[in-house]
Amino acid sequence: MAGRVFVFGSLNMDIVASVPLLPVLGETVASTTMTFLPGGKGGNQAVAAARAGAPTSMIGRVGEDAFGRTLRRFLADNGVDVARVESVGDRPTGTALVTVDTAGDNTVVISSGANDTLAPAAVDVSGLTPEDVVVAQFESPVSAVSTFLAAAGSRGATTVLNAAPARDLPPDLESSVDILVVNENELATLSGRQVDSESPTSAILSAITAVPGSRAVATIATVGSRGVVGRLGDLDYALPARPVRAVDTAGAGDCFVGVLAARIAAGDDLGVGIRHANTAASLCVQRPGGAPAMPTWDEIERSA
Repeated sequence: MAGRVFVFGSLNMDIVASVPLLPVLGETVASTTMTFLPGGKGGNQAVAAARAGAPTSMIGRVGEDAFGRTLRRFLADNGVDVARVESVGDRPTGTALVTVDTAGDNTVVISSGANDTLAPAAVDVSGLTPEDVVVAQFESPVSAVSTFLAAAGSRGATTVLNAAPARDLPPDLESSVDILVVNENELATLSGRQVDSESPTSAILSAITAVPGSRAVATIATVGSRGVVGRLGDLDYALPARPVRAVDTAGAGDCFVGVLAARIAAGDDLGVGIRHANTAASLCVQRPGGAPAMPTWDEIERSA
């Protein structure tokens, strides 16, 4: 029986400015366009999982405002169960200020808002089964993330942590993560090694093994145009990115995580799931925005 995906995390309205070049310190640049797009790492990952065919539920918080209503409606319209998305009256919906240049590179500034109210008390995993996959990130309070993953793991569900934004892995999370997904910046923070998208595969694998305390079954690093490098059990793994012209890379990592969770829930083994997630990310970067850029399963299959 196929499992379900439960995403515990952030919901933001992305305010996206398109610019010729990303500004440097003290510089002012003119935006060519300004758009408002549903996002947040949790919301992006939930939409990616749902569009990839998994029954998906979102657990998160929004404000009692227009952005919150828009986000709930967008999730529901994309097949995500929003019964566990609560509205709070004392905080605005989270927002992200995003600048994207003509090469598709971006900078992001987050105002957490209602996301900060997602507390351990919100965790209810009584209905989870070993076929289910749960996903969390670090855009929500870490105490709540730790409680959620530990509780989900105790029910036998597969736990996926996207350790983003970059921060050290708290000790109480070390035994609760089955699959750890990071980009090169997050891997550098966790490992204490200097790695970037230009680092050789051997250096990235060395950094993965240097992540202190992680007992993850698999650690996967998404390294931009280089593709994916990981350690799956005792095996080293590398998969090149598909050559495409990137328009906006902002949601690529979230797309990878959501589709990977969906394919694991569908019964794919990890290697197959990574290949599908890599394909999905290559489609995502060719479109603007976060959640709206996530591909459908039909598109992923046609591009495989």
